[in-house]
Amino acid sequence: MKTFRFFLTLLAAAGLFAACQGGGSAKKAAGPAVSAVRGETAMTLDNEGNAFTGEDIDPEVPTIRFISKGSILPSKGSLDLLFGSVSYAKAQVRVKKVFSNNILQFMQLDSYETRYELYKVASIVADTTLVLGDKDADHIREWRTYGLSLDELVKPEPGAIYHIEIRGREPLVEEDFWDSDSSFGDYETYEQRSVDLLASNLVLIAKRGDNATEVFAYDILSGKPVSGAKVKLYSFAQQELAKGTTNGEGQISFPAQTDASFVVATSGNQYAYLDLKNEKA
Repeated sequence: MKTFRFFLTLLAAAGLFAACQGGGSAKKAAGPAVSAVRGETAMTLDNEGNAFTGEDIDPEVPTIRFISKGSILPSKGSLDLLFGSVSYAKAQVRVKKVFSNNILQFMQLDSYETRYELYKVASIVADTTLVLGDKDADHIREWRTYGLSLDELVKPEPGAIYHIEIRGREPLVEEDFWDSDSSFGDYETYEQRSVDLLASNLVLIAKRGDNATEVFAYDILSGKPVSGAKVKLYSFAQQELAKGTTNGEGQISFPAQTDASFVVATSGNQYAYLDLKNEKA
């Protein structure tokens, strides 16, 4: 039996953000009230959720990337996302909204296709630049962690997914790469500089066996099962295959669906999506 689940790397990142707030200072860019909070910790996470330190980053090479590749942020409280940077004085952030009625089409795309096909399902809803420090400041010459307040950029819409891209501006040394709008900077580092986020308290786990597909719904804040969640299975061609409601244990079982590719669940104004073919939420 295969288990498909969402790994909560953002929860680990949230701990890092708290550390950043404790010892950092805030600096706002012109335009929207978006802050970059300079952290005193050099620890970060790679794309697999493994910890590494700033010693793994060459400070002579301008680098910027998101700390984690999580998919869900709790809808309550501030929506803070971490990124790391070295040898850049500024960071440009661009947010694209994937409309709720386009989610299944968006989930058909793999990571390579996303950068070129996203315009078919999403529109730019925010574009701003953060000041990380003056060019003569010492701290921007070291790998540092920053916090981005997303809720000051956009007001999350229930069911929508936000594709967030970041790139460095005003490098301390000359850069040499092919710059394209589809990659929002360097083609080679795009996956490290982009992330998809859904503001929701609802998360899903699916177990797929020979005889049944089981789906479990949980509240990300309390960790408790969510009963009464409406769950639907879809084929890759976006056709509804089955639907039902979770029981008191937050669980629902469907007969084996070999064609099932996507799971969509709702509970009140909370949404959750699960991509069975790529094992991602």
